[in-house]
Amino acid sequence: MIRSSSLTLQFSTDKKLNTLNTVFDEYTRVVNLYVDEYAQTRILPKFTLLKVTTWLSARLQQCAGKQALEIVNSTRKKDFQIRQRRYKKVYKYFLNKNRQLKFISKKMSEIRLNYKIKPRFDGKTINLDTRFWTLNKSENRFDFWVVLSSIGNKIKLCLPLKNHKHNKKFNSWKRLSSCRLLRNNGKFKIELIYEKETPVLQKEKKELAIDAGINCLLSCSDGKQIGLELKQLINELNNKQQKSHSYDRKLSQIHNYIRWCVNQLDFSFLSDLILEKLKYIQIGTKSKVNKTTRKLLKNWNLGLLHTAIEQKCEENCVRLHYVNPKYTSRTCPMCGHIDKRNREGTVFKCIKCGFEDNADLNASKNILNRFHQENSLLSDIVPDSTKTNFIVFQ
Repeated sequence: MIRSSSLTLQFSTDKKLNTLNTVFDEYTRVVNLYVDEYAQTRILPKFTLLKVTTWLSARLQQCAGKQALEIVNSTRKKDFQIRQRRYKKVYKYFLNKNRQLKFISKKMSEIRLNYKIKPRFDGKTINLDTRFWTLNKSENRFDFWVVLSSIGNKIKLCLPLKNHKHNKKFNSWKRLSSCRLLRNNGKFKIELIYEKETPVLQKEKKELAIDAGINCLLSCSDGKQIGLELKQLINELNNKQQKSHSYDRKLSQIHNYIRWCVNQLDFSFLSDLILEKLKYIQIGTKSKVNKTTRKLLKNWNLGLLHTAIEQKCEENCVRLHYVNPKYTSRTCPMCGHIDKRNREGTVFKCIKCGFEDNADLNASKNILNRFHQENSLLSDIVPDSTKTNFIVFQ
């Protein structure tokens, strides 16, 4: 397991913080120079060979080049996934209509796809290895001193740190040799990275499916609902001016509320947790839904929710599964009838058999049923000897 904890650097003097800000500005400029060059290269190199004019040290230039390669690789991967989804949608449409046979006969790898998403470095993080920093314990009113060196231009910074409750949780963990410097709205932090072996626990088989939503953040297949205040918080956020102090406070409140909701789940007795596969749910919504709905989706923070759940599953040795979310909110779990008219707001009522339930709880039951169907098909192919008690992310 890998976790991180950030400590503020705001206890440093203004002179040190201004110097650190200058380093961030120059580092951002160098990384973007590398990104612009590599974005035009079809096959990316493993190591940085380009040279740029800068006062940064050769070591820090290597880090900048490595970070630029990671940015370009990540952007291309995301771009490919988006194009693959679009290709599948168009392919299925033409296949059903029996049209464009030349297109259908080609594989996706045979179609020339130019990368359209332009990568850019926002200058918020600097990844450092053990050559650039050391962490020393302090005997005065501060808990630690971090020493930054080998930056270039004869810069060496000694920055004070104060420990806090979250970072103390990792006292028994192994601290890795790398760290991250963070800059956000003129405030600086250092992010320490910790590692620990994933525990292996023997548990009785108990499954739980969760439907993630905006009206209710977590609707569980056991009938429990958590996070009924999320939509109200998002609406309050949308009424505030972006980048204002009140906006940032409300956004932080939403993040803390999502983490609190995840902590209300009891992972200690679970063996399997099932979620919907909702990646890229916001893409392509501009022409389909109104502006208000798009704002709700934007501030839903689905990525934060999934990350928090994945971390809890890893810590408690719970297998995490994802299923196709198609028609889970329109399907009747009793008769299997699928119809858009089955759901009206938060109420689900089957027009065929008359079954009635909360719409979100009904969706969670359908997610669990779909997992059982897919798992039964998989068990016919995969022998029992391949099953493991270790955590498996699918």
